Amino acid sequence: MGISRWHWLGAGALLLALVGCEKQDGSVPPQAPSSAEDVSYAEDYPNVLTATRQRIDGGKAEVQEKSGQYGSYVGQIKEPTDWPVYHQVVEKADASGAGQGYAERAQENDAVAAIIEENDGEVRKKVASGVSYAAKQGGCNADLGGAAAGAMKRAFDQRMEDRLRERNEAHAVIDRYFDRLGKANEDTMRKQADDIARASYVARVQLPTARADLQRLIDERNAVGSTIDAAIEDEKAFQAEPGTSDKAKKASADRVADLEKAKAELEAAQTYDEAALEQLDDEIAASQAALDDALAALLEAIDAKAAAAPPAAPAG
Repeated sequence: MGISRWHWLGAGALLLALVGCEKQDGSVPPQAPSSAEDVSYAEDYPNVLTATRQRIDGGKAEVQEKSGQYGSYVGQIKEPTDWPVYHQVVEKADASGAGQGYAERAQENDAVAAIIEENDGEVRKKVASGVSYAAKQGGCNADLGGAAAGAMKRAFDQRMEDRLRERNEAHAVIDRYFDRLGKANEDTMRKQADDIARASYVARVQLPTARADLQRLIDERNAVGSTIDAAIEDEKAFQAEPGTSDKAKKASADRVADLEKAKAELEAAQTYDEAALEQLDDEIAASQAALDDALAALLEAIDAKAAAAPPAAPAG
């Protein structure tokens, strides 16, 4: 792999843009034509279909996991703190997660992380080898390669986190009111803000977008199958052409084997009928509703703390 609330109108507008609906000015965003007639796309189609389904299943599980932790958030905060400001942190994190700026960064991060994960072993090996070689050339006999590869991974993860925080307004609130929130609470609140924004993004943007991607893939399925069939026949015709060398025939036969494998995977791949897609829509809506409920309960708990507490003095 290479180096992948709803305040509510903004998130709705983003979702419409992502799934290709009309923009507010009435124009239609440019749409890339289907690649179902491209052989390379058709060969990879079963993998893309599987990855899209996994993205939906993983997204639902992630929202459930993160929203399920909201009930413990207030108990993680040490007093004294400024509860109304903490309320702002939570609201800002949730709103940012559904916004376009955060979505762009999250999509970029997810794409890059997927590439890194796919090639993690190879990348680490090359980094370690290169550092070890440079160290030995410089007269150092210590094996620094493994440590360098680990440091690179940690630096990469930190940068990914920083990029998301740049698009999460909750961190600006924490930066401004850190003295009123309390230094002991800073790391906890930042982690909560990260998770709240991520849950909002997955529920409000990633899941509906993946659902639209799945619909597009299902719509392409028959065309993809026809492309694979035509490509197999084309290769067989090429092999029968006069003057085709044995080497070329062998390469063509290998391509046929790959195409037949893709066809078998396509036929075996789980697809959805309209009833299953409607059920999926219900599941996504349930994930969003559960997140709404968890957020409302968290904000209510914060407000209860604010009502019971005296005005917070600056906390160290």
